[in-house]
Amino acid sequence: MKKIFNVSVVILCSVIFTHLWTVPVYAYEDLIAHSISVDVEAYAAVTGWRYKTVDGKLYKRLYDYTNQKWIGEWELCP
Repeated sequence: MKKIFNVSVVILCSVIFTHLWTVPVYAYEDLIAHSISVDVEAYAAVTGWRYKTVDGKLYKRLYDYTNQKWIGEWELCP
C-alpha cells in the first residue's frame, strides 16, 4: 500500500510540475525595426589601458580603441 502511494505521489508531482513550468512562447516579427532606419552613434570613446615592461618595471598607457590612437604618455605603475 505504501509503495503504491509513493508511486502515485511521484506521478502526481511530475504532472503538476510539468504543467507549472511549461510556458508558451510566442514569436513575432518586429515591424518597427524594418520600417525605420536608425543610425547608431557612439557618445563616448572606448578606451582601455595597455601595459608594457621595460627593465623589469611595469608601465601603462591609455589607448583609444574607437579612434585607434594613444592618449597621454606611458606612466610607471605603482
